[in-house]
Amino acid sequence: MKLTYPDYQNCGVNLANSILRHFGAPTHHATLPALDAKLAARPYKNILVLLIDGLGSKILERHLPAESFLRRHHASDLSAVFPATTTAATTSICSGLTPMEHCWLGWNNYVPDIDKVVTMYLNTIKDTETPAADYNVCQKFFAYTDIFQQIRAAGGQAIHVSSYEPGEFYFEKHNLEECIDRIKLACDRPDQKYIYAYFADPDHTMHDYGVDAPETAQKIREIDAAIQDLATELSDTLLIVTADHGHRDIDYKVLSDYPKLYETLLRPTSIEARAANFFIKPDMKDQFEREFAKDFSDKFVLFTKRQVLDRQLFGDGQPHPRFEKCLGDFMTIAGADQAINDTNEAEQLVSTHAGLTADEMTVPFIVAELSDDLTQN
Repeated sequence: MKLTYPDYQNCGVNLANSILRHFGAPTHHATLPALDAKLAARPYKNILVLLIDGLGSKILERHLPAESFLRRHHASDLSAVFPATTTAATTSICSGLTPMEHCWLGWNNYVPDIDKVVTMYLNTIKDTETPAADYNVCQKFFAYTDIFQQIRAAGGQAIHVSSYEPGEFYFEKHNLEECIDRIKLACDRPDQKYIYAYFADPDHTMHDYGVDAPETAQKIREIDAAIQDLATELSDTLLIVTADHGHRDIDYKVLSDYPKLYETLLRPTSIEARAANFFIKPDMKDQFEREFAKDFSDKFVLFTKRQVLDRQLFGDGQPHPRFEKCLGDFMTIAGADQAINDTNEAEQLVSTHAGLTADEMTVPFIVAELSDDLTQN
């Protein structure tokens, strides 16, 4: 299997650190030279980063013609962080930290403080609707200082256009028109500022219908048209469009269908279905490796915890104090077209991400300079 590993010199972490440096805030990692040059070229009133969930470079090329707005302004490619998933990637771009540092590792995280696998955004026990605690577990144990706070602490202005945080710049999730309206409202504010907006499609659509579905193609065309219209209405703005990850259509292997492997599990798997984190019963590690080799090795690569750490799959920097405790004995990472669920009761998606394929790991760096004296076509 051909694997595409993360490049922590050319990813969303570096993009975020370019933004931090531009606004005079301390940086945590190397910056992105191509963005540094754009930021230094002129004093834009608005630095606008629009993250489109799931819009990897391969998806972009699959569904949009070369003359489309996003394809015309596709300056280069970036690497996704590992795992290539929203939880890890958006936290990196909203903090300037690697996943190893912020520890928002995936959709489901093992939380050692409460000895439970928690769905991070929902604060529920994995594959259930049961609350993980009577407080927000992940915000308590994996708190971090976001990029907006860091810029404001340095004396700058930062605005988060969000479908998750109530306020002036809130929009209803999946409502593209409302999202664009809130971005325009933010850009109209006086003074130089950073604006970040996240939109949850086409990821949501691809999960339901797949990468090549007509519904996916239509959604991406709508997004391209909306961003092009937005660009015609803005001036004195550096518009950056990127993604957290790409996508791949998949089938599932269900661990409970393999009893000799399933009985080795100490607790449910965590992180992601295509980057599955395994805690194994102490006396059954050899059995786990044998059973994995027999039934899974054609679609997944098996990493020991030591190999994960040595390869710095989750990045470099100062590890979060809980990071190593969140990692199990092994990780199985997809390099093909399958994902892992613990049981047949778990949700199965048509398309997903977090594996080490180019489809998932390659995201676009799209740049449009929007000024009255610059071409905006």
